[in-house]
This record gives sequence, C-alpha cells and structure tokens, in this order.
Amino acid sequence: MSSTQAPGESPKIEGVKEQRLSGIVVSILSVLLGCVLNLVPKAVLYGIFLYMGVSSTAGIQFLERFILVLMSVKHHPNVPYVKKVRTWKMHSFTGIQLIMLIILWVVKQSPVALCFPFVLMLLIPIRLYLLPYGFNKQELSTVIFPHNTHKSGTHISKFQAQTHTPKVPRLLTSVANPFLLLTNSLSMHA
Repeated sequence: MSSTQAPGESPKIEGVKEQRLSGIVVSILSVLLGCVLNLVPKAVLYGIFLYMGVSSTAGIQFLERFILVLMSVKHHPNVPYVKKVRTWKMHSFTGIQLIMLIILWVVKQSPVALCFPFVLMLLIPIRLYLLPYGFNKQELSTVIFPHNTHKSGTHISKFQAQTHTPKVPRLLTSVANPFLLLTNSLSMHA
C-alpha cells in the first residue's frame, strides 16, 4: 500500500509480492490431513465449492450480458456495453458467444476431443474476420473491452458495482436461487 497519499485519499496498491509458500503449505496439509478431510461430509464440501463457484462468477462480462438477456431493458444497468451498443446487437453478440461455447463443449465431449485446441484457435479468425461484418469497431471494442476503473484503482465493471454487494454477489445469488430471483424481480416492479 502506498504511504504517500494526500489526507482523505484512500491508499492505493503499488505492487504485489509473489510468494509460493501458501500453495506449498496447503499441499502439504492436504496430504498430511487427508484422513481428517475424509471425516468432513461430502455435502459440506459440495456446498463450499458451490459457493466458491457462484461467488467467483461476479464480474464475468459474458454472464452479466447473459443475465441482461433475461432482464427487461428498463432494468439494464448504466454500463458502457449497454449505453453504447444497441440492445439487440449486444444480445446477438452474447448469443454468438454462447453458440461458440456450446460448440467448444460439444467438441470437448466428442471422440474428436484431441482437435479441441485447433477448434479453439478457429475462434480467432471468426473474431477477426467474420464478426466485423455484423458489428462495427466501436461496438466490438465496447462489448469486448469495457475497461472501467473503480476509485480504489481496481478494475471492476459498473454492472458489478451497481448489482453486487462487496461480499456476496446479489444478482448471481438470485440466479442460483429461484426464490431470490422472484423476490428481486417483484421488488424491482414495486
């Protein structure tokens, strides 16, 4: 943290010192305490991993745009890829990404899974040569690279700032729990 900030300003991160000690310690403890970990019920471990998975999806723009497909336009947040790109173009770009993801998953699950890296590399010419026929440069750069810097200096999207609390991602938690989704949608209309 910086020590030379003006009064009233929050300290900024100047750098990160890499250390590999924590990874080594976790590995050693998992080997040594393997018998103790077997006493933990699998449901508890699945719950922890589910929570970690859901909470780590906060800030992934593809998921944010996918959720926007399910939302009414009047409830869309004030973010660059919503303001600068027409809604149907944003949704079509999200649809194209979803189709490519499905194709990659099908290839990975099929007997030709060894060709997965080549299919993955085919996405580059699709992005460079085919997508510009449907989207102009400004739309593509807005949808792909909407860099927004938070006051603290960390990169977060405005969508994340508007729809997520700092600790638990509210929108993604509501997607994971249909009851919360219903409650949130009713509170939006009230």
